[in-house]
Amino acid sequence: MSAQFVTRTTMRQLYADATHEGHLRGFAKNPNLAFPLFEGETQLGRRTLAPALRPGEISVIRMQAETGEYTQSTTPITSGEVDEDLEFFLNQSDQVPTALAADVIVGEGDRIFGAGGLLVQALPDGDTVRLEAIRASLRGGRFTECLSSILPNRSAHDLIREFLPDAKIIDALPLKWQCRCSMEKVMDSIRLLGPTDLAEMIEANHDVVVNCDLCASRYVVTPTEIAKIFEAQIRARG
Repeated sequence: MSAQFVTRTTMRQLYADATHEGHLRGFAKNPNLAFPLFEGETQLGRRTLAPALRPGEISVIRMQAETGEYTQSTTPITSGEVDEDLEFFLNQSDQVPTALAADVIVGEGDRIFGAGGLLVQALPDGDTVRLEAIRASLRGGRFTECLSSILPNRSAHDLIREFLPDAKIIDALPLKWQCRCSMEKVMDSIRLLGPTDLAEMIEANHDVVVNCDLCASRYVVTPTEIAKIFEAQIRARG
């Protein structure tokens, strides 16, 4: 599943991508924002993102594990808080009663100390009254306080039990940051160019440098490599 928060303000875009195997990646289009402390905020507590995210919309693309088919849904950004707007998306687009809270804890020197989230959804004919109570308990700063107290020495299971003490842990899927960029994919993209574009690149006689927005990997394609692609295209065309 991938999600994009497209805005016309200073954040510009947030992108997140997750696979069924638990591989995660993402980026912020403009990561260098300096926020003042708004009223009621503390340096180490929950910080608002609304000034940088509104107005905008959430666009979510999902691949169905069983069929491989893709579906896309879009909802407007309402509160400007990532977890609250994703909760709104899941309630409105998926029609699944959902409670969601997530936060990033920033430590000294503005370094990220840790991050976590809790997603609770009701099964068909589930207890929506209890879900509303859970949602209320996640708001008002309590989730951030619990997350801060749990990091870094306790587990995600401890966070679940803070809000769902009777929860049964059935299974766990480890999450891992893993980008899917590669030199092969860069070369495949260049092969999609036509002979005219390739000829212009060869004539310029400069390396083509491709930087991955997600993991900052840097790939360099030389004019000689581009020439080989050009020659292969010409031979293939007879």
